[in-house]
Amino acid sequence: MTYTTDISNNFSIIDLKYALLISTPALFTLEDANYLKQLLQHNNSCLSERLYQQLESNSVEIILDLRKTTFIDSEGLIGLLEISNLARNNKIGLTFSNFSAEVQMVLSLIGLEQLFRL
Repeated sequence: MTYTTDISNNFSIIDLKYALLISTPALFTLEDANYLKQLLQHNNSCLSERLYQQLESNSVEIILDLRKTTFIDSEGLIGLLEISNLARNNKIGLTFSNFSAEVQMVLSLIGLEQLFRL
């Protein structure tokens, strides 16, 4: 069974059983990155207890779907880097997917395309 849980007005989570598919907003800022960091640190009260248990047991992968994101500010970009580090440090599987052409161009211009595997 899959279902959607809203984290905030900007995000949605789809539980795919083996993964949580998190869709990002069109404009990705530091505030948005902070929501995701809270999620990875299990500090977001909008998630169900079952999803927290899956995250804590590392039995679920997180897929961050950025297809809707057409603008990311510098703080949002720093936030993505912090999210990547936080996931790695907490042994949480994290995959970035579907970067829009606009975000791909920004990542390429600053030399981060290898880090996010574009």
